[in-house]
This record gives sequence, structure tokens and C-alpha cells, in this order.
Amino acid sequence: MAEIKGSDLPAATSIIGTDIVIGVESSASKSITAEKILMTQSLTAADVRWKSNRVSPLSSKVGGSRDPDFAKFSDDGSGSQGVFLYHFDDTTEEELYVDVQANPDYKEDTAFYIQIWWIPKSNGGVGEKVSWGVEFNIAEPGGVFGNTTLFYSNIPLPNGDLIANRLYYTEIAIPAFTVSVGASSAARIFRDATGAGEIDDYTDDAMLISVEVKYEVDALGASTRTVK
Repeated sequence: MAEIKGSDLPAATSIIGTDIVIGVESSASKSITAEKILMTQSLTAADVRWKSNRVSPLSSKVGGSRDPDFAKFSDDGSGSQGVFLYHFDDTTEEELYVDVQANPDYKEDTAFYIQIWWIPKSNGGVGEKVSWGVEFNIAEPGGVFGNTTLFYSNIPLPNGDLIANRLYYTEIAIPAFTVSVGASSAARIFRDATGAGEIDDYTDDAMLISVEVKYEVDALGASTRTVK
């Protein structure tokens, strides 16, 4: 936004969301709407704000055909019952089914990112990779679901040779669709063990601990119960 003198703005005892008020960044004054202040949005237009929608693997659905094993991940070292996670095989494509929806604070029609958080069961060889995949379709409220689309990635973060019991995430970028608040998706999360999408040459189980959908926000919420 253009710089503006504070003295050029009329005094007001109350404001609405679209009224212009003064904001200060470093030594410059800039005009900014009241609603952007309420959103705690930066004065710099290039800045964005992000939120996440977590999907727990433990609340997802197995399909009965290519289910990952639900097995012990860790215990207290003295024979406790321990904690369990889904273990995805290194030779067979295994999967879980989830559903997600565009939240009221989602910036409509923007890209989003699926982060798959996982743990290698053992150390990997030099340069070995785990490939994760997402298959989904999406529809607007009142819309018709079409065919699914598949996306893959095998780049772990932090990148490098895999270390046993270290927490990694693999991010899958989903390009911008025409997506509004309330749009819903049926999805499948799977280990691409056969390398259909990307190379997967890690020769042990990958243990899934969490799935997050990272998305850009432009409001505290929707302006009505059904639309922005």
C-alpha cells in the first residue's frame, strides 16, 4: 500500500473492517484496513499467514486390503507395553484413508501442502529414500466429485541419509485448485514402496506418526456460516 500521512486521515470514533487506518513499519507510515489489523496481517503484502489441519493416522480408516501393520514403536526399555504406530512396508504399497475439508479461515483458491511426518525403523543406506503418495479428489459444496489425482514426494526434511528413530517429514505440494471454504476431499495416504511415483529404495519400515495439511489464511474465519 502507498505511504500516507496520519494527519491526512479523518478522526473517527468507530471503524468498520474496510475503513483505512494508519500503520507504521520502520520509519514509514502505510495505510491499512482495520480488518487486516484484526487479522494481525503484516503491512508487507508479500507476507502470508499459515495454519495447519492435522489428520491423526489413528483416526483414519484402513481398507482391509493393503493395511500397514500396527506395531510397537518404542517402550521404556524395561518391558513396558510401549507406544504403537502404523508401519509401512518397504516392498508393498500400504495405505490409510482420510478426509479433509477447507476451513473457514482458508485463503480460497490457494495452494496447500501435505506434510507426512514419519520415522525410519532403522538406519538407511547412503542416499536411500522413502516415497510417500497422496491420492484425492475434491468438490465444492454442491459440486460433483471427479476423478482422483495422485501426487508424490521422496524428499525428507531434514534431508540426508536416514537415521533410525529420527523424526522426518515429507512435504507434498498441491497446486492451487478452485477451492472455496467447505470444499471436501476424500484422500488416501500411502507409501509408494513400488516406486510408481518416485524412487523408494529404503529397505525397512517407515512408521507414520502424523499428517498435516498446511494452508494459507486470510481471515479469522468466514463472514457467514457457509461462505467467506
